[in-house]
Amino acid sequence: MGSMTLLTAITGSARLPAYSRFGYADAVFAFLLAFGLYRRSRVAAVAISILFIATTVFKVALVGPQPLFLLFAAAFAYLYVQAARGTWAYHKLSTSATDPTAPSTKRAA
Repeated sequence: MGSMTLLTAITGSARLPAYSRFGYADAVFAFLLAFGLYRRSRVAAVAISILFIATTVFKVALVGPQPLFLLFAAAFAYLYVQAARGTWAYHKLSTSATDPTAPSTKRAA
């Protein structure tokens, strides 16, 4: 869904067929990024955040700012960014828990 909008914006095509190879490629790409998020991949978390924000900007440029769309887009952008932050925090905590030479995150009382 997102990369088709990006492709439409880049090529300037106003019409896209309902079922095309781009639609299938987009679905596979979204599945791979979602699977990367499931596996707690930092690259996938950042990539899906960037993809969503980029396609949202292109949608606004193509259609114009719609208030309800902007509200939902802002909410989802916030959630994607928080997911990316959580993935980075997870890796930071998991590596410091297994590495005895890593600095402690606990504060002295």
